[in-house]
Amino acid sequence: MKQLTSISGIVDNANTLTSTHGTVINGRGTVSTSHKTSFRIDGNPIIFCGYINISDGDKITAVGEHSSNGLSALAISNHSTNTTYRRKIFPDIAVIIFSSIWFILLGLALFGIFRIRSWFRVEAFWILFIIGLIIDILCIYGVKVGFTNMALTTSAMKQVNQND
Repeated sequence: MKQLTSISGIVDNANTLTSTHGTVINGRGTVSTSHKTSFRIDGNPIIFCGYINISDGDKITAVGEHSSNGLSALAISNHSTNTTYRRKIFPDIAVIIFSSIWFILLGLALFGIFRIRSWFRVEAFWILFIIGLIIDILCIYGVKVGFTNMALTTSAMKQVNQND
């Protein structure tokens, strides 16, 4: 698992970037909004994907992973307002569910192809088998990444709560 770092201190230079994008055609479409909050603690840049209610001077504990841009926070506790924030885990859950479904469907398809392989030329069977196997490996990797990210977020929340 990746190394998590905890930083506590007073917020300075708090900013929130809001980005709205999408398409609307003939009155129908999709529009989505995303937020990215950035601030500094003792000169260390902190970035959190999402909106959090912070102001300069708030006492904060942030837990996350170091990146080239600073600390990418997974969980934040604002001691001044007694609020806790964490990264959304919905994308991780979606990756796990989608990858699991594809893994099962491809397994069933490969089983079906294997059962009727006499109907295929041998080369076509092995090509389909290898393609299915590669996709299954990618699905397993997707599930692993989803669970790893959820575990990191959970671990970050535990660290933030211990510092309260």
